[in-house]
Amino acid sequence: GRVPVLATRPMAKKKKRGRAARDEQRQRWQDALASVLSVLEWKDVQPEELRGALIQFPEIVAMLEAAAQPLAEEASARLLSGLERCLASSSPRLRVAAWEALHEGSLANADFCAAAVAHGLHRRALADLGATDASRPVSLVSASRQLRFLLTLVENAPEVAEGLTGAEVAVLCDWGSQGAEAAAVAALQLILALTDGALDQPASDHVRAAAAALLSDASNGEGSAGEGGAAAAPSATPLPSERLVLAAAVLVSLPPTEGGPAGGSGAVAADDALGAALRLLAGAACSPLVEEAPPSRAQLIALEGLANVLSAAADAAPSGLAAVVRLLPPTQLLAPSHKPGLLALLSGELQRVAARSSRRKQKGKRPREDQPAGARGGGGGGGGDGAADGEPDLAGRCLDVAGAALGLCADGGADWLESAWRALLPAAERVGSLPAAVQDGFLSVLSRLALASESESELAADRVEQIATAAKQTVRDAAACVRPAAISFAGEVLSLRALGNATSGSPSDAA
Repeated sequence: GRVPVLATRPMAKKKKRGRAARDEQRQRWQDALASVLSVLEWKDVQPEELRGALIQFPEIVAMLEAAAQPLAEEASARLLSGLERCLASSSPRLRVAAWEALHEGSLANADFCAAAVAHGLHRRALADLGATDASRPVSLVSASRQLRFLLTLVENAPEVAEGLTGAEVAVLCDWGSQGAEAAAVAALQLILALTDGALDQPASDHVRAAAAALLSDASNGEGSAGEGGAAAAPSATPLPSERLVLAAAVLVSLPPTEGGPAGGSGAVAADDALGAALRLLAGAACSPLVEEAPPSRAQLIALEGLANVLSAAADAAPSGLAAVVRLLPPTQLLAPSHKPGLLALLSGELQRVAARSSRRKQKGKRPREDQPAGARGGGGGGGGDGAADGEPDLAGRCLDVAGAALGLCADGGADWLESAWRALLPAAERVGSLPAAVQDGFLSVLSRLALASESESELAADRVEQIATAAKQTVRDAAACVRPAAISFAGEVLSLRALGNATSGSPSDAA
């Protein structure tokens, strides 16, 4: 018989057309880039024409990056030369547009980011921010753009952070204390990124003093987080501003002070500042959500800061761990007896995630169960797929904090355990409606709580029975990819029952 050789030709033609379309698209973006370069290099160009070119430039380099088209070294050099020309302009609006283009372009294109660092534009930004020339003051709008540009470079080029001088760090601290919220927030975000090992001891001490002063200045205003050693009641004060939460996150992220005498005034002041920062973060993190509104950026930053400091405390020297646990008792953060705590916030958010997931299923859009934790949303490693498209992942961040805090819990008594289980069991009953990545983080938290409960013999028998019923249900309803975590939770509950808290049934039957 004849071989149907023509059967493969339509597919070959389709592939050829696809390659041709991609080549055409790359050429189109190259032509657009050439047009922007020509405008930047015109001799008699007007500021408005330059601003128009700068607005187009970030999208062009982003499309080149998406199309895997390298940005030529010559093109980078010409772009940077044109941008420096704009930065030297007498027009404040053009200078702002140039810094915005530098930020957006560095964020969108790795080649351009590397070229900006090699060109030393981070030094120019730092010099401008620290300038005292009254004839050309740095506007607050321009400062926020420059600080965001520096943050992009620090996050993508470690040599930028490592090369900062003490004087430059001091300039950043000054901007973090400025009156304008946008510029201060940008400066504190940059400082927070630098606390990840980029600061030497003198710079760390300067940053600590600046952050402590900012919190102290606000202690009688919006930043007051209550008195005493435990987290303030969420309803006691308004949610602190993003600037104050960032200052608190910076302070708790710094390494301990060195060389101070034990019990001296310096150590007491540092202890007081750390306690104030932890209380502020706890109050902001546990703030109840406004109905149908997404969490604020301040709340998400507070949750991330708490997760980081609690995780670091678990690996710290005994003295560092003791200080954190004393200033912010984990049991009081998780399930305080007199007010809603983190676990109540977590349970409510998990139930909202379950409801959203159920609605998606009813519409025929199943959540992706093969997606790794943390792949979507705002960066919470424990939850991942718990956020709707475009929404921050509050559930994931709450799971991160809860898991870290439970790892630090010593014997807290039956009261807090009762509060904790009362908060989480309603969400455990809906575990089958949660995305798999969220199930995984939630089951880990439940297992840790069951382990903590084993040391408490006074947990009521009927509560243990409810826990056992929930364990059976999680084994039955959990997604296949996280069923081992459900079985692990059931095993912890089996051990809890075996200690004599209850005498009938066994969650291991379902396992």
